[in-house]
Amino acid sequence: MVKESLIKIAVKNRPKKRSSLIGFLGSHNKGISKKDIDSIVEHLLKKKIISEENGVIKYSF
Repeated sequence: MVKESLIKIAVKNRPKKRSSLIGFLGSHNKGISKKDIDSIVEHLLKKKIISEENGVIKYSF
């Protein structure tokens, strides 16, 4: 669900920093705790759907 939400966003409009990504996920998934959102971001990093380099998020889909 998260990946699909991010795919729908134009490449230049996707969140570029971790804090922006967390804010995006929080605003589009009401009722999910910050801890759960942090877990989702870590899962995306682990599965290499996203990567973070010098504080900038890069998407691999």
